[in-house]
Amino acid sequence: MTYTYHTLRVWMQYKEAAKRGLRCISILRRSTAAADAVMRQKRQSRPSSAWAGLARCEECGGFTITELAISVTVAGFLATAIFISTFYYYVNTSQAETATTLALDSQSLLMQLTDDIRLSDAIGNTNALSDANAPVGGWVTNNPGSVIIIENPAVNSSRTIIYDTTTGLPYRNEYIYFKSGSNMYKRVLANTAAAGNIAVTSCPQALSGPSCPPDRLFTSSISSLSFTFYDASGATTANASLARSVALSADMAKTVFGKSITLGNSTRVTLRNQ
Repeated sequence: MTYTYHTLRVWMQYKEAAKRGLRCISILRRSTAAADAVMRQKRQSRPSSAWAGLARCEECGGFTITELAISVTVAGFLATAIFISTFYYYVNTSQAETATTLALDSQSLLMQLTDDIRLSDAIGNTNALSDANAPVGGWVTNNPGSVIIIENPAVNSSRTIIYDTTTGLPYRNEYIYFKSGSNMYKRVLANTAAAGNIAVTSCPQALSGPSCPPDRLFTSSISSLSFTFYDASGATTANASLARSVALSADMAKTVFGKSITLGNSTRVTLRNQ
């Protein structure tokens, strides 16, 4: 429907421009006719070989300067109409494509968060594993700050959970989802005490290398990642370690040709390993 509206608007602009062009052509034709009449009177009053040559050229083909000027004017109107129509089409297509990209990015982010939380056995308030690239004071699960720490059991190449023989509990890796500017990342903190752990600690892009892959980038258009924790009784709680289920909401935003494209996506997931 948007494309039809802009196309009709461009067509009406073109019709108005064409009408103005036709009026100009009519005026120019009358002016040309008057100028031709004056020229004929001069040739009749001053016959000469030069005027005779011009008279003979009246039968020649080609265009006068006036006719060329009219043609260029009409062509300009047509080119302007085509450009406007093409530009509106490109703008609308770009905005629609951006909305689709935001929807896919938000779904990808929430799907990965859902998988990690579903398989986790706890949401951490702070990171228990050391991180040389953590912010000052370490990582803290923070709703306004769009940071959430997920504790997942460490597994080996056979996808078998690795247990600490001294405690009988699984070793835990930590997945940290965090927002930096308009970028949404996932950092992995691997538990080095778990023998055979397939997880590998990740790093910021600028510090990454063969032994430390870069943090995973989900999107560059995140506005906010918000979450609400629910305890075993279904009541909301501010203590992440008491969470038994989490409601997640990802808000996306990007400006395209002066128009702000926004999109929100949400879900709720329960920790299965509790």
